[in-house]
Amino acid sequence: MIRPGPSFGSLQTISLDNDRVRVVVVPALGARVISFVDRFADREWLVAGDPPADPAAWARRDAVYDGAVAFGWDECLPTVAACADPLDATGPSLRDHGDQWGRPAEVVANGEVLVATWSGIDWPYRFIRRLRLDGPRLVAEYELENHGERELPILWSMHPLLALDPGARVDVEGLASVRVTQAAGVPIGPVPGHVAWPETPGTDGPMIALDLVRDRGAGTALKLYGGWELYGSWDSVSGEGLPGVAAVRQPDGSALELTWYAPIAPNLGIWLDDDGWPPAPATPRTQHALEPTTSPDDDVASAVANGRALIVAPAERVAWSATFRVRAPGEPRG
Repeated sequence: MIRPGPSFGSLQTISLDNDRVRVVVVPALGARVISFVDRFADREWLVAGDPPADPAAWARRDAVYDGAVAFGWDECLPTVAACADPLDATGPSLRDHGDQWGRPAEVVANGEVLVATWSGIDWPYRFIRRLRLDGPRLVAEYELENHGERELPILWSMHPLLALDPGARVDVEGLASVRVTQAAGVPIGPVPGHVAWPETPGTDGPMIALDLVRDRGAGTALKLYGGWELYGSWDSVSGEGLPGVAAVRQPDGSALELTWYAPIAPNLGIWLDDDGWPPAPATPRTQHALEPTTSPDDDVASAVANGRALIVAPAERVAWSATFRVRAPGEPRG
């Protein structure tokens, strides 16, 4: 069922729910998903946050995705980190965490599907996300169209910030090593560099469990990538590469399972922040994420330089999907 949701400060929301799952979206904030609840387990899977005192400030070109903004689930496109525009070296930099977050999106109901549509700010594209529920599953279907006259190099990353408990574990099918791009408070090196997954030797000797959510106040933050750079492009015949299957498992037995279309997004970003980001004097956050992405790079300029951007030709339409499945403690698979 799709209906008006609870107010988020001064902003209106839309609720998508069935007897198992409830999702709440804020159209004025880039169709941000601010709540994703497993009703059987009474568990909120997304990090909560406060509504902006000035929503217009979130929409500015120079808006920074800082600790106060970092909650819920956004889409990052055409970049994650701010960077020089690879299509216009003399133009303004591309916006931190992309064009979509914090800016009003068109959100409409199409039957039982919640459709969010964005138009590119600096580049001529249309981006669509369709959310629908299927029992315990939340399906996100994506579509990107190039409306310009030249190729567009794209970096897309799903950006759901998850509320996990200390002792939770991250499980990624087919993953044996990761590329580290950020490591705060963790004796691991060099950065950037490649290390074994799920455990790797620390620079001070003991093994480090990379898949473990640490205690509150640990002061650690890790950004990791698995996928294409380590395994080659995904091949559905040989099975080379990540198959697009991951999960987070809570100590109480709750789980959030994720599958996605690996041929378009052959990489997975893993963000494990246990009060290690943002740096002082900002207030640190506790948040974690599984982030299917088109490239193991933090910004699209680097993806272009490394030959890893998703290239979308003029008039081309690219489609892919990702599906979350909630599982309550003791709930059998199937």
